[in-house]
Amino acid sequence: MGRAIRIHQSIIVRPALDKKIKIQAYFDLALDYQKAGLFDSAIETFQTVIKLDPRHLQAYRHLEKIFEEEKSWEKAFEIQKQIQKLTKSKDTIILAHLQTERAKALQEEGRSEEAIRTYRKALQIDPKCVDAYLHLGDYYHERKKFSKAIEIWEGVAERTPEYAFLTYKRLENAYYELGRYEEMERIYQRNAERNPGDLQTHLVLGDHYSRKGDLTAAIEEFQEAIKIRPDCIEAHQKLGEALLKEQNLEAVKQEMKILVEIFSTKYLFYHCGECGFESKHILWHCPQCRAWDTFLH
Repeated sequence: MGRAIRIHQSIIVRPALDKKIKIQAYFDLALDYQKAGLFDSAIETFQTVIKLDPRHLQAYRHLEKIFEEEKSWEKAFEIQKQIQKLTKSKDTIILAHLQTERAKALQEEGRSEEAIRTYRKALQIDPKCVDAYLHLGDYYHERKKFSKAIEIWEGVAERTPEYAFLTYKRLENAYYELGRYEEMERIYQRNAERNPGDLQTHLVLGDHYSRKGDLTAAIEEFQEAIKIRPDCIEAHQKLGEALLKEQNLEAVKQEMKILVEIFSTKYLFYHCGECGFESKHILWHCPQCRAWDTFLH
């Protein structure tokens, strides 16, 4: 790597060097610095490339990735705006995620009021930024402003019903603190109606009915979840448990047989839609390809 850096450094100091060759040499040098982990030098050199060629898209993209690595979220945000201007695109969810990451950093620094404004800015940029809702609601919940937290978290189901399941534990805790836990059944049912294909909502609603002792309703919800995703281990397991409570042993045996077949194959829950990176938990920023909002379940 050191040799490559020296070669590119020697090229850029040559007199009367063609501008295109000079730009490419600076860009290659910046890549060398980036690969070597010399981020300050890489940033400075990519910025030189941009000064020489204000439309150099790859320089902007590499610069943004470095700022993301360094958690310089405001700088990454400004670079992303330039990228979208150059590409004539409008990817508001990336901009919203960058603002959300900045808000988290501000919150960790104890700059709460500024963090709140930044979370709200993220939601103004893209009202479907789930991560901003979750963390903004968490902020109010920690301060025992339970009604405010509920109001914010319920925005997820309204705007992105496929992610409503991420709010359930949070809502359960908040409603419990308010002495209104029974209202969760209404929320589960409403979300199931809003998004009938939401696997997680059917599982949660089935659990709710099971706890109430309504095994018939619970079994229906678990069966609905299996229709949505026939290889869902959790759905088959919960259905088997409910059937066992009903003492329907033949049906239990059938579910156990299905579970054995599923376990014999690889079972994934979340994966990046861009590069296929696998995770047991939902991620908003892929650690492998660095794409935003690409994890599917």
